[in-house]
Amino acid sequence: MKSLKVIVEFGFFLVLILGGIYFGSQNVEPVRIMVLGKLLEPLPLWMLMLVSFGLGSVLAGCFFSYELVKLWLEAKRLRKESDKDSTTLTTIDAKSIDKGLSASSSSFLKSSSGDLSSGYDSFGSPKSSPSTSVRPSYVPPSSIRPPSID
Repeated sequence: MKSLKVIVEFGFFLVLILGGIYFGSQNVEPVRIMVLGKLLEPLPLWMLMLVSFGLGSVLAGCFFSYELVKLWLEAKRLRKESDKDSTTLTTIDAKSIDKGLSASSSSFLKSSSGDLSSGYDSFGSPKSSPSTSVRPSYVPPSSIRPPSID
């Protein structure tokens, strides 16, 4: 598969080079251009096209490199933050293991074991009165019948 990729790339560049040679042989007439108010001596059209393509590629590469460096620096900053956060979490986990259950986890266990006077049910959701909450009723599948076609 890798050799097929190399063959295709070689073929592409060969066609590109042959196309450039053909284009150059067909466009040999000299062209005069003015750059920044100065008239340049006549150059073949293919040479001007090649120079303009090269300058465009260099400028595009510069802008692309700038954006690439910005993204690389942003990724580096985010990686540092992520490493810092994971280190903090590891430190907290280690402290919890050393001390046993922390105060917040023991209060959660106390509230979920039956002490529901805090306003939350055993799942940690706020309590609500049955008259204000709307919950769908369960309908067993055996009681659902398709409509009759009479």
